[in-house]
Amino acid sequence: MLPASFFVTALILGAISSFHCVGMCGPLVLSLPVAQLPASQRFAGLWIYHAGRVSTYMLIGIIMGILGRQISLAGWQQLFSLVLGCGLVIYFISTMITKPFTIPPIFRPLYTRVQTYIIRMIQRPTLRGMWTMGIANGWLPCGMVYVAATGAMASGSWLGGAGFMVLFGLATVPTLFLLSLIGQLVDASLRSRMRNIMSYTTLVIGILLIIRGLNLHIPFISSMLQSGTSGTAIDCGN
Repeated sequence: MLPASFFVTALILGAISSFHCVGMCGPLVLSLPVAQLPASQRFAGLWIYHAGRVSTYMLIGIIMGILGRQISLAGWQQLFSLVLGCGLVIYFISTMITKPFTIPPIFRPLYTRVQTYIIRMIQRPTLRGMWTMGIANGWLPCGMVYVAATGAMASGSWLGGAGFMVLFGLATVPTLFLLSLIGQLVDASLRSRMRNIMSYTTLVIGILLIIRGLNLHIPFISSMLQSGTSGTAIDCGN
């Protein structure tokens, strides 16, 4: 059983990531065809859209949790945590000396196809379309979703991974929901500043993963991993 702090981390990460979402996904959220829906369906349409997005995150969490379980059973979780943490720190340094997050070439075809689908749905707004737009948006390449996916993988189970990603997704909803209502008050410069929070969040997560992998016996942070074992890589007694 995972400690409550693990899931609190998901909520905090989601809340912080919501500011990044305003910067990266703000134009998409502002383009949602809520005004074209019947008045009685507009509020529900926004919730349905976000429900679709969170459902995609849940599926990602299940996949990553299963993968993390295999890593845990192989006794590689400590090494994996160190490598992943170092990778996130290196990524942070690269964004500071070069440029912010850009879509990796391998994901660009997916991004283009998903974006095309969303544009088509925007032109024909329905409640079902809002749901499928949310599902599609969840698959758009996003640095903060990648960071959250590492947390889901660290859970070491499909249920823990799903729970982590659902809480992460739910924590992003209030800010994006508010943006849909008062979006015109959020200018491009403010969205750009919010987007910069992403890099620092990545750095913090990377450092926490490194500390966790070092087994420093710090309660709730670095006391869950055991090296040199198989099948007992997660110790929830501490």
